[in-house]
Amino acid sequence: MVLVGLAVVLVVSACQVRAETVVDVAPDGSGLITVTVTLDRAAAEALGDPAQVDLADLGPGGWEAVPPAPTADGGLVVVARRRFTTPEQVPVLLDQLAGPGTLVRDASLTVDSSQLATSYRWRSELRSDGDPAVLSDPDLAAVLEGLPLGRTAEELAAAGADRPDSVTATLVVRLPGGVEESGSVPLTGGAPAEAEVVAESTVVSTVRVAGLVGVVALLAAAAVLTVRARR
Repeated sequence: MVLVGLAVVLVVSACQVRAETVVDVAPDGSGLITVTVTLDRAAAEALGDPAQVDLADLGPGGWEAVPPAPTADGGLVVVARRRFTTPEQVPVLLDQLAGPGTLVRDASLTVDSSQLATSYRWRSELRSDGDPAVLSDPDLAAVLEGLPLGRTAEELAAAGADRPDSVTATLVVRLPGGVEESGSVPLTGGAPAEAEVVAESTVVSTVRVAGLVGVVALLAAAAVLTVRARR
């Protein structure tokens, strides 16, 4: 998982990591989820060879991993993308990033269409315990001598895990109609944090409206002709 890899990078040295997840919703309710992980120079140097960023486990889930790319200031950017075809897929895909209910909770995307417009509603909550160890998993802990991130609590603190600005997660939601909402929480620092992300938009279909206007115009013309014929 991408976020687990970031947490491991964090404990190597004092550095900053930013993880941004963007959900772009298309008019038909499909869309694209893009996860962009940005490491500062210190984190990139601690990581060493970018080839160590192993995103192979994303493949079976349908995620497309983009090769790590350097930034202008000596950092590193890692990107993974996943398309979805229905709104119901989105919560499942978000759970794949850090484990069910670990970071993004109660996510829901609803799309309701009427004769003239389509309404979009997004609800979710970002929650963090401030403990990077929750981003680990049993398989990783087994490799790291039984410790979630291969470090004791004291070693994690010395590496920067007690600083709220070490690792930050952001969720951005973009709905049709130009509506964008976002929220961020620190994944380190030891203090719980939460941020609600709520977005709504309504898009009027110009084609449907034009069709309705045309029908009304035809009915009006027919009524006028009927009245004239009766005179």
